[in-house]
Amino acid sequence: MTAQSSSCRQMLDSMSAKKSELEDRLDDMLSRIAMETQEIKELEQQLTDGAETTDQSQSPSHTGALGLAESEFRRSYKLEFLLSSSSSSSSSLSSSSYRSDFG
Repeated sequence: MTAQSSSCRQMLDSMSAKKSELEDRLDDMLSRIAMETQEIKELEQQLTDGAETTDQSQSPSHTGALGLAESEFRRSYKLEFLLSSSSSSSSSLSSSSYRSDFG
């Protein structure tokens, strides 16, 4: 009976050691999960902040300013085009009137 009780005692000690080992592993895993959860929350916050920044850069005041700059550029370009085409028209008119006057 002592041999059987000794065997049970050894098995109980072994199971207790295994239980402690498993508890330690579980604590480690839970700590890692907590750290990774915190990292995920921080990354989500960075994404949210980035999206807000992007939204702000697309706000009406910014798009209005960009639209205004674009329309100013187009108007300037059209004015330049009209001036250059009227210069060439007036010079061709001048030369044709010169030819009719002196031709």
